[in-house]
Amino acid sequence: MAELTIGMATYDDFEGVYFTLQALRLYHDLRDTELLVVDNFGCEATRTFVEGWAGARYLLATDAVGTAAPRDRVFREARGEAVLCCDSHVLFAPGAIAALRAYYRERPGCIDLVQGPMLYDDLRSISTHLEPVWREHFWGTWATDPRGEDPAGEAFAIPMQGLGVFSCRKDAWPGFNPRFRGFGGEEGYIHEKVRRAGGRCLCLPALRWMHRFGRPRGVPYALTIDDKLRNYLIGHAELRLDIAPVLQHFAGALSSETIVAIALDALWDETLDHLVNAGEHPKALEKLLADGSLILFHPGTREFITLNPLAAFLWESSTEQITVDALVSEVRALFPEQETVEHDVLDLVRVFAVHGLITLVGEPDSGPETTAPSVSLTSIFRRACLTPSKDLRTLPQAR
Repeated sequence: MAELTIGMATYDDFEGVYFTLQALRLYHDLRDTELLVVDNFGCEATRTFVEGWAGARYLLATDAVGTAAPRDRVFREARGEAVLCCDSHVLFAPGAIAALRAYYRERPGCIDLVQGPMLYDDLRSISTHLEPVWREHFWGTWATDPRGEDPAGEAFAIPMQGLGVFSCRKDAWPGFNPRFRGFGGEEGYIHEKVRRAGGRCLCLPALRWMHRFGRPRGVPYALTIDDKLRNYLIGHAELRLDIAPVLQHFAGALSSETIVAIALDALWDETLDHLVNAGEHPKALEKLLADGSLILFHPGTREFITLNPLAAFLWESSTEQITVDALVSEVRALFPEQETVEHDVLDLVRVFAVHGLITLVGEPDSGPETTAPSVSLTSIFRRACLTPSKDLRTLPQAR
């Protein structure tokens, strides 16, 4: 087994791979080091260069497109005891690789996630970490700890850092969620996983790196807000973190309907399935709160039905048998400005009955003056989440 694997995930970035690998080979001691490139796109020129001139190992991995899957593959496929994963457009400062080797040699068996200061294009300014603050659909804002300014300084704890460069021992790698797709959601998530496994997230001042942000010809891969939201929800749900800040941050960028559809796809997994079938409420989905509306889930048909505030109130009011007259009175008190309360309640009662939400004891007539003896709720539906809605409709089924 090699002492170190330096691996990178790439997507249609031949020039980046070329200069990253060549700079490593020219300016750093790579004895007992494996070089690994995981290609998420499938560039023949990249393969030819990596396997030929660079003498490195090339893996094609296009089954799951995004940043998380190929990065995870770097760790899974690495033949080194320690792994340094970097973007395919990163340059390392002199001594950076040697400092990382020394760190691991002095701490055999460590389970830390080791990163370093990002060096800006002026070759002076640095960012040592990210503060866990939301900005522009990204969890994390660049920040600088003075302890990172001296390359000879000791490693220190950080909350999170950009994943242009990150390292840990292969055996200590906790892994990205396999459901991540596209770009976003990894920073902060992987740091929390490392800490929960007993490791530390550290900035090693000597592990300085420069990242190419400029893309004058544009980004070759899809960069969507939808993917970011989905990944953040998946990661937060896995770690049982509060998803309310995620939803609040993305609320201005996507419609309520889109957010709900993404959230249902992201959060509905075997665990939530088990909770619903066991008669429990999926706690993560209950955090999707807005406008007093309601989504109900049918575990048999796997359908989601959205109820507007009036329908939601009827549903919440009817925990036991209740007469329609009583329902009308309660709804009128809550919505005094609504002139068609009687008709609306009767219409909703019929719709509820059609969907199996309630059992009618006596069929209500069409007139508003008619009183059905009572209605009672069935137990086959469970609350999944709340979402704004103007009418009762069926949402797309969860995956």
